[in-house]
Amino acid sequence: MLERLTLNTSILEKGLDAVWTKNEVLAANIANADTPGYKSKTVDFESVFSQVLQTGGLFAADRTDSSFGSALSRTLDLDDLKAKISENQAISQKLDGNTVDLDREMTDLAENSILYDTLTYAVSKELGRIKMILNEGK
Repeated sequence: MLERLTLNTSILEKGLDAVWTKNEVLAANIANADTPGYKSKTVDFESVFSQVLQTGGLFAADRTDSSFGSALSRTLDLDDLKAKISENQAISQKLDGNTVDLDREMTDLAENSILYDTLTYAVSKELGRIKMILNEGK
């Protein structure tokens, strides 16, 4: 029962983890903007999250999954929700081989900060909802 109450919070927690990872990667990219030969890195969480949603992985506790056979029910596996870090393989526009675009990194950092604030607000609201349920609506 408690697991069903905290499912949204657990998903939001994974999102916060991904946003934090992206923040660290963006900070490293910015710090290495002048390092010759440095290849910028990117973090992808959105496509992983979208893929899990499309396969019904988050909400499939009561459904069956054909890849597991019709008799087996797939349960939620939050370990599937991990940010993927990859190195930018694009050819550098700079003579030193560095692939960091400082303007893009700063824009991504600002966007990531807004997303972090949004997720922390959502977690706060979700915890308030759980508190109200546990207090029987009082």
